[in-house]
Amino acid sequence: MDKINEVRASIKEEPATSICKLAREHNMSVMSMSDLLRKDLKLKSLVKQKVQMLMPLQMQKHVFPGWKIRNFLKSRLQGRVVVYTDEKDFAVDAHLNKRNN
Repeated sequence: MDKINEVRASIKEEPATSICKLAREHNMSVMSMSDLLRKDLKLKSLVKQKVQMLMPLQMQKHVFPGWKIRNFLKSRLQGRVVVYTDEKDFAVDAHLNKRNN
C-alpha cells in the first residue's frame, strides 16, 4: 500500500512521466508498474502522437469538401435515401439468378 501512495504522489507531481521512468524511479519492473497503474490506480497510459500542423490554407482545403457534401445533401436530395458504406460492392436490390430463386 505504501508503494501505491508513492507512485500516486509522483504521478501528481509530473503526470506526463512514462511508465518506464516511473519503474526505474521506484525500483520495479515495467510490467509490475504497468499493472499497478492499471489495476490499483485505475489509470490508462496514453501515447503522445506527433501530428502534422495544418496551415490555414490546408485546413480550408480539408473542410471545404465537407461543406459541399453537406449543402448537396440538404438541397438536392430531399426525400431520397442515401446509403454510405465502406463495402466495395453494395446493392440495395438482390440480383436474381437461377440458383437463388
